[in-house]
Amino acid sequence: MYTWGMKLSEYARFEGHQQKNGLSDDKLPSTSSRQAQRLSRRVKHDIETAVVQRFEAHLNTLFVVEKLDVSGMRFKSRRMNRYLHTSQIGHIQDHLYWTAAKHGVLVVAVPAAYSSQGCPHCSYADPSNRPNRQTFCCVKCGHVGHADVVAAGNLDKRLNDTELRQYRNKEAIKKLLDKRHTDWLLQQPPS
Repeated sequence: MYTWGMKLSEYARFEGHQQKNGLSDDKLPSTSSRQAQRLSRRVKHDIETAVVQRFEAHLNTLFVVEKLDVSGMRFKSRRMNRYLHTSQIGHIQDHLYWTAAKHGVLVVAVPAAYSSQGCPHCSYADPSNRPNRQTFCCVKCGHVGHADVVAAGNLDKRLNDTELRQYRNKEAIKKLLDKRHTDWLLQQPPS
């Protein structure tokens, strides 16, 4: 089984394309400009290459991914919407499923809610568990790890978590994780 998420190297590659083309987060081109279209094509190519490399490295493996609705993602700021559009995050999902079908590999989507903010040890889910993009540190039990590794582990656990997979909305998943955290607290020896 392989839990795939966009690694920091892919983010760095995207940011490298921005720098190479003289772009910064606050100076992305409009989505209709020639420069943005060229950048978008290059990012799509890099995504396709990364996905194919993952499949070639993990043949005959089950892939577990977050169930994301990328089409509905919107931000309040135009700049962030341009960044989202240019990053081609929806293309990752599309190409992943296309490549899986081509290789005859199964891809299972599990609920994404709190996968990167939930503690795999005590089930406490909160944004404060992620002090930055790379670090996971549970504020309740002190579990520490790389944020991407912790999130991948949570997705892996959710594959066989039939109780959690039956919930569709974020609020219900949060309630379940809070209940599991409370149960974990009750099992701890008094100090």
